[in-house]
Amino acid sequence: MIKTEILTKIVEQNTEIPSHWRIINTDDYSLPSTRRIIPMGNGNQKFKKLLIDSINDATSHVMLCSFLLSDQDIIDSLLKASDKGVRCYLMFSTEAQLSKEYKEEVSDFDLHVLNKHKEMLDKLAGKALTRTSDHLHAKFLLIDVGTEKEEGYMSTANFTQEALTRNEEVGIVLKKTEIKTIAHFFNVGFWEESKNELIRKGSWDDVRNLDIKTIESNSEVVFTTSKDRGMKERIKEIIVGADNELLVSSFGFGENNDLVKLLIKHSEQRKLSILTRPREKTHNFLSKIEKENTVAYAFPFLHVKMILDPAKRIGIIMTANFEDRGMETGYEVGIVVQNEDFDEALHIFQNWIESASMMWNSSTKLSFLDEGLIRVPKGRSLEQKEVKNYSEIDMPQEKPNDLRLMQKLVSKTLEYEVKKSDILIKEMRLKKEILPPRLPESAQEVIFSDLFLSKKQKSKGEKLEFKFPFKTYLYQGQYYVVIKKWADLERISSFPDFKKHTKIVIK
Repeated sequence: MIKTEILTKIVEQNTEIPSHWRIINTDDYSLPSTRRIIPMGNGNQKFKKLLIDSINDATSHVMLCSFLLSDQDIIDSLLKASDKGVRCYLMFSTEAQLSKEYKEEVSDFDLHVLNKHKEMLDKLAGKALTRTSDHLHAKFLLIDVGTEKEEGYMSTANFTQEALTRNEEVGIVLKKTEIKTIAHFFNVGFWEESKNELIRKGSWDDVRNLDIKTIESNSEVVFTTSKDRGMKERIKEIIVGADNELLVSSFGFGENNDLVKLLIKHSEQRKLSILTRPREKTHNFLSKIEKENTVAYAFPFLHVKMILDPAKRIGIIMTANFEDRGMETGYEVGIVVQNEDFDEALHIFQNWIESASMMWNSSTKLSFLDEGLIRVPKGRSLEQKEVKNYSEIDMPQEKPNDLRLMQKLVSKTLEYEVKKSDILIKEMRLKKEILPPRLPESAQEVIFSDLFLSKKQKSKGEKLEFKFPFKTYLYQGQYYVVIKKWADLERISSFPDFKKHTKIVIK
């Protein structure tokens, strides 16, 4: 009996998969309750509320520094503070630098945030004393310094709605001694490091720098300024002095940065745990670290910068990335964390590792990957792919017009070209149906001798000396022979004068 043939084949793939991020968590997560170091992200607005409440309660002056400012609630609080006579001193990066950073790479802010920052400058013109410089990148807020009501906050987050609520960041409630040091740091930035002052809406003027006493890093607060590299030196001490694991988080890792080179060297002998954001510069760094001793996790919007040595219970939370712009040049600030403060920072870091969206995997064979989603770096973007253990592939049906052709197709090995796809399958079961050709419904039965005698032979009255055991049909000028089983194909081949152009089918 001739019927539909179903061909199957198992194909195993074990292609090389380049280094990638494996998606390990897509759920929301909770942030730990802390005393002085406040985590941000996942919609938490605790730190933002502290900033706004402090500005609203200010009676003397506000000193604010941020790479940029676009959070409407903070802007409104500054305007209200100014209207009630509070002196507001503000420092930001220049519009030119902001625009440059936005254009050069995937940044921590989008065009909407950049435009909001520019609108803010127009609103505060004449209401606040505002200065800018290309290298300003620190983020902090000081309220009524020198009075009994003084308050202060340092932040890894820019003062934007997205950074203060969406990004993985931390804010620190400053101690009295830290407020005093950072107030001096603000004065250095405002009177010496800044280059332009907002005179009126849309109008900037160059400023004359004053001779302010140089700020130097100390045991509590570290800086990067035009005259001080205390932040870099203190971080270097932590890396070089680490006998065991280091925990590091950063938005960026500069390829040729001295501290990054030390981290790579550390990973050759000791464990290194990293929190970061998936970026091209980060991927270049991760490709160079020792795979056996390093684990790296990421969130799509992580922006926090810190380094922790769990064995010695010391660390630094800072505004600078592990890049030359921030460690070698710039205007950055960091808080040294020890004892209880270190414990809080460590708790926050570990909570993020447990809740991370992605985990870095070095290049490997497909067979070693678990099922799930991965994101493969491609330049500045990530290509998402799905890894599957098994899949059945239904190949297109074959409908040959002759049983002889069907016989050849059935004897062939299935071939399948794996095309570029968003799905990576370890094992595939190929399946193909080959349908037997059938006699057309309107075909008319004819005398079998027509298949063997030419018109000339018929005109001479020649007759066949044998009987043809299969029914013969004609349809639209095409002869068909109907058989019932595969063995009949061999019987037909025993008739030497059988017309090759005749189709052999089933009914």
